[in-house]
Amino acid sequence: MFICLFILLFTGVNTSGPNLPRAGGSKAGLGWGGGGEISQFEAGKAKVLYMVAYFMGPATPNLEFVPMLWGGKDASTFAKAVTPDSVAANGWTHILGMNEPQEESQSNMSPGDAANMWKTYLEPLRAKNPNLRLGSPAPSSRPNGIQWIHDFIGNCNVNGGCTVDFVALHYYGVNSTQFIQHINDYHNAFQRPIWVTEWACQDFNNGPQCSYNQIVEFLDETQTYMDNTDWVERYAWFGAMAKTPINKDTGLMDSSGKLLILGSRMLPASALASCLYAIYLIPCLYSDLAAGRKLPYTRRQNVSAPLKAGLGWGGGGNITQFEGHEVSWYFTWSPQSWVVPPPKQLEFVPQLWGNRDAELFSSVVNTTSIAANGWKNILGMNEPQIPDQANMSAQDGVQLWKTRLEPLKSSGVRLGSPATASGPVESCGCKSFLSLCAGTCTVDFVALHWYGNVASEFIDYLEDFHDTFQRPVWVTEYSCQNFVNGAQCSYEEIVDFLNATQTYMDQTPWVERYAWFGAMASLPNNVNNLTALMDPSGVINDLSTIHWQAQL
Repeated sequence: MFICLFILLFTGVNTSGPNLPRAGGSKAGLGWGGGGEISQFEAGKAKVLYMVAYFMGPATPNLEFVPMLWGGKDASTFAKAVTPDSVAANGWTHILGMNEPQEESQSNMSPGDAANMWKTYLEPLRAKNPNLRLGSPAPSSRPNGIQWIHDFIGNCNVNGGCTVDFVALHYYGVNSTQFIQHINDYHNAFQRPIWVTEWACQDFNNGPQCSYNQIVEFLDETQTYMDNTDWVERYAWFGAMAKTPINKDTGLMDSSGKLLILGSRMLPASALASCLYAIYLIPCLYSDLAAGRKLPYTRRQNVSAPLKAGLGWGGGGNITQFEGHEVSWYFTWSPQSWVVPPPKQLEFVPQLWGNRDAELFSSVVNTTSIAANGWKNILGMNEPQIPDQANMSAQDGVQLWKTRLEPLKSSGVRLGSPATASGPVESCGCKSFLSLCAGTCTVDFVALHWYGNVASEFIDYLEDFHDTFQRPVWVTEYSCQNFVNGAQCSYEEIVDFLNATQTYMDQTPWVERYAWFGAMASLPNNVNNLTALMDPSGVINDLSTIHWQAQL
């Protein structure tokens, strides 16, 4: 890649144990583009390599700096910054050779020119540093890379050799098996340790790009292999930057430079403080939230579990842009999907909003349409205790349910309770509704809404609801939003709230589904626009990416 600045994060923490999320071992690294705070990757015994000599970056005591001679364009700068004395003074132990020399847009050097540059700028650094280790030029993943390194070593051996302690390489592709074969080919050819200084699930041959789920699978499979392969010394995913030049789903930071879920996978387990393993995540998550501590991004324990994240879609923008991401369902506060045909990868869940659309609901949702569309779940009334929403008494709600919803049970659908607005469980009307139903309403799961700005209070509310009604829970609206005239959440607070609440829900079996409010280009006037999952043009934004990535 054209980026000539990277960081490698090495974790050095044992994460062995049952059913744990993968975190990189002592080999794991990052390609850092200079955006965002690199110190957020410091944790435990982490080491980081900055691979450009003239950019030293911020002070990061736990992160090792490794210079790189990128190519001819920075040779003079490299020579001033990296000398035998500066290597010794800074304790640098590794230096990397040229970047993708067979690529015209990169260092673009013949093997002979690269050998001469090596002898001029790199080999002399050993004079006062006999233990310094030098890495080969890093070829791109083109098939000619191995031959280029062979020719480079051949030129090195003319009139004095080059001591290449390890071979560096890059790889971009979409198949983990091909990646494994690629690095094996290099090791078999040169019988030296391997550093993979760039790799990602990325197609540069005009093919389809990896979905986020495919990226995670690719990352897991390739990391697992490298962590268990002795001759792979280190590796660095591309890339830890606020704006990646490739498929944005491969990025480890959001556009503000904040660590994303994919980035957190590279952190050592010690970064979770007392929450060392995922199996212990829920108890310590709750205690940390209650204590007002921020949490790192984590992924849920079981990748194969059903996806919970959904969308409350207001009709703006294109809902199909969410297909292929870690979102499994959507609803529209109505019986209509608003898309014909509906998205194939997103389950549509009809809703009986209230009395105002009861006739429309019954004309759209019936035993015939349920069978034809494969609908599996239906939602009850929307905030019945709020005057400008469904606005109905528990008695009226029971009557509407028995008339419009209960007959649909013969089709095998699951029915969700009326979704009450956030407030004390005792006063939400749910108890009265179920009591008046007297066993004649089949409520398969309870739906609820919650708005506030304290994650621990949200978790308390969910647990109170579940303890009271002993049914699965769907959170069909929630957000970091203050409706009591207090200060609204900042973007950073929204991200922290979203991360903490999603982590809890993903790890809690009785929370079946949730939908952040809202998937809209323009939110209602009284809602903080920073909480939207689309930009004003209706395109997925960074917060939306966080919303689906927390599923992994």
